[in-house]
Amino acid sequence: MTDIRTAWQKDADEWLAQQDAQDVQEQEQANRILDEKVARGERIAPQVPSKKWQLFVRFDSTNEEHSQFALLRPKRFHNSEETGKLLRMNLPVEAEQIIEDRIRRDGNPGPGVFAYGAPWPTDLNLPTPTLEDALVKKIASVFELGKQSLQTADPRAVIAATMESLRKLQTLDGKFPLPLTEKSLWGVLGDFVQIAHPTVVASREMLLYEMLPLIGVILGDSFFLPYGSDRHFPSIFSLAIGRTSDGKGQAWHACQDAIELVDPGWLQQNVHSNPASGEGLIRMLGGGLLKVEGGHKKRVAIFNTEMVTSFVAQGRKDSSLGGFLRKAYDADHLENFRSESKKSTTADNYLLGFCGTITPKELQQCMPMMDWSNGAQNRFLWSIAFKDKNLGRSTHRPNFISWALRVQKLVALNQSIQPTAIDYAPSGQQAFDYWFHSLPEHDDSILAESQARAAANCARVANLYAQLDERRLEGWKVQLEDRHVEAAVEIVNRSRQSVEWYLAQAMGLTQRVSSEDIQKLKMAMLKKARTDGVAELTATEVYELFSHKSTEERDQICLEAGFKLSTKKKTARGKPTILWVE
Repeated sequence: MTDIRTAWQKDADEWLAQQDAQDVQEQEQANRILDEKVARGERIAPQVPSKKWQLFVRFDSTNEEHSQFALLRPKRFHNSEETGKLLRMNLPVEAEQIIEDRIRRDGNPGPGVFAYGAPWPTDLNLPTPTLEDALVKKIASVFELGKQSLQTADPRAVIAATMESLRKLQTLDGKFPLPLTEKSLWGVLGDFVQIAHPTVVASREMLLYEMLPLIGVILGDSFFLPYGSDRHFPSIFSLAIGRTSDGKGQAWHACQDAIELVDPGWLQQNVHSNPASGEGLIRMLGGGLLKVEGGHKKRVAIFNTEMVTSFVAQGRKDSSLGGFLRKAYDADHLENFRSESKKSTTADNYLLGFCGTITPKELQQCMPMMDWSNGAQNRFLWSIAFKDKNLGRSTHRPNFISWALRVQKLVALNQSIQPTAIDYAPSGQQAFDYWFHSLPEHDDSILAESQARAAANCARVANLYAQLDERRLEGWKVQLEDRHVEAAVEIVNRSRQSVEWYLAQAMGLTQRVSSEDIQKLKMAMLKKARTDGVAELTATEVYELFSHKSTEERDQICLEAGFKLSTKKKTARGKPTILWVE
């Protein structure tokens, strides 16, 4: 019979056969050792697999035994987005008593231990390699590669490449903003990023944060989310932080190309740049603008490449720019009266989307002069982003034609609708409440002041995503569902992470506990209260949330979240159970 296997299949089969033979040899050797122990009268514990418990461990690609185990036993290897790559290991029967003792003592069988035959877990709290370990390995690799390259390459090029690699390693910092995921990169905005990203050096985050103010304000004032007497339209302020070579300008040009196909006249007349003063801002908002029929507000966008000038100007005595920016965020009436009435300026009936860019060096210089309590910087969604690729050439221009047609249809729907209040769907209300109640308590810190408009920004971004939901073309009523809120939460959370990371890097301010840990803990407490009716977490439940942290670190997280320590007895004779309560 003809052998139709490919060369790769032949090699694989040969390797598996060698492994089988090696396994037989190892088993024979183990049997000989056992026979010798029996002959000496030693007690032998048989390695019988447990039928009660099994162990899930993280797959380590650098571990040869893990790689062989996954190859030889594919049904005991699993890969998912929630948990990553896992292996299912058998435990010996001797472990059963140890596990049962641990359950009585700690209330759980231990990290990674599940009942025999249990399905693959969706959430696995296993210790992971520390960031410090990963950094040491990667830094060592960078220097080793640089050392090897010096033998054949230009030293100047090697130094430049090594410095670039070391710069990228800072993203391993535990506080560095997390990349955006499919939670926010979907629909119209996700498709824009997907079309533009291959043609620019800018990251996906840079593209999205620069597009938000443009596409938000072009949707106009047709739908707003009320908060008391306030109205939250999809008008967004964003701040893109990156070096000159990180693609901020390329990202903005991609945004312009896309929006120009949607409404070229609006882009030409209503998009301005670089207001250096409060009076200049008013003139941009109240000047000769392209108006929308039907009595809608004027839609204005500003792209400011000189945010360092704007931030510094806000800190000057008698400067009105910061105050006017705060009012413009809420579309309030602006006026700047002069003694000569002809020189007086006013602006009203407008919506403003504002995108600013700044380099890390510029931000470091002007940050100490910022007025975080009364300035406009807490209205902005911050985003630190670096270029994520090197493009020597990029001759392919992104094709936004079909994308622009989709946006035009949604904008056309809005033009026939007078300002209308929208509300949360039940799923959206629950998603927003979970997030909002998980936020850290407001204090007098710079970080807290920088996030004073987090909830408002979340409402605006969720409104934007709801209006871009293409189910509207089939008659779907605009409302904020969970997917719209979750997209907004991811974007707003990344803004907080950007501020937190930059404050730590640029000003030497550090937090003992990250806001993400506090938010994670509060989310768990809220879910416990909703399901059990009691707002309390046991020490075991806290351990399962932060199993990779020490006891002291877990206690610190609970204290920073504002929880109090309590105890209660499980039984009449049981030991006191440690509880954390609100």
